[in-house]
Amino acid sequence: MDFEDIDKDFATTFKNYLIDEGYKINTVGKIIKLLKYFMNKSLKDDKHTNMKFKDDKYSVEPEEAFSISLTPDEIQKLYEYDLSHNKRMETARDKFIVLCETALRVSDYDKIDVSLRTERGKQLIDLYQTKTKNRVLIPVSQRMKEILKKYNNQLPRIHEVYVNKFIKTVAFNCGMTEVLRWEITKYGKRVSKSAKKWELISCHTGRRAAATNMYNAKIPVKLRMALTGHKTEAQLMTYIKIDPVTLAVKAAEHEYFTGSPLRVAN
Repeated sequence: MDFEDIDKDFATTFKNYLIDEGYKINTVGKIIKLLKYFMNKSLKDDKHTNMKFKDDKYSVEPEEAFSISLTPDEIQKLYEYDLSHNKRMETARDKFIVLCETALRVSDYDKIDVSLRTERGKQLIDLYQTKTKNRVLIPVSQRMKEILKKYNNQLPRIHEVYVNKFIKTVAFNCGMTEVLRWEITKYGKRVSKSAKKWELISCHTGRRAAATNMYNAKIPVKLRMALTGHKTEAQLMTYIKIDPVTLAVKAAEHEYFTGSPLRVAN
């Protein structure tokens, strides 16, 4: 193949090939994005004059990835679970709790203990996020203060690989065995998937849990964006994970469904 072969027909053929090979829709999108980057860079380097890769066909509508959050009660269960018999697992659990408290990415975790400061009597984490370079100032919660005290004013240190492994075991022992179901697109068709909740927990669940629990606590959106480092409300909302059953029950309690007489607006 040459640069000039990257035309509109190739876009359709290539996407269909990737789908037939079983790649998920979002993976197909990443590959197409990488192809466009390669074509754009080579165009700037005067390797070709082909502009057809800029056509709308070289785009893929993303599919929302299935992910979970944890409620404050579930986080508290993890926090209170006795792990005094297994220090490595305890350290991994405590690192996960810090992520739930701060809404930070794992890439920013190591910056926390060197970024603590006190303003007007309040202890804050003040750092620039690795991924976005955005500055965030996050209040230190009571739970995090207890963890810092436990580790002599340091953070619990353990690689994220072990956090992802051990937190699943702790969640299983805490009874997070609910079976969750969702659908993905594979081979161009909708396919049902399922897993137990403990199996889906990872470091990044902490950031989603923090964003979701702040939303449920009705913390103003501008304040939430300042804490998470998101630039737009739309970006932030992708982290809000509300259980569909909870939403349905809330809807069922509305007067529209309970039979209470609705007032007609004048």
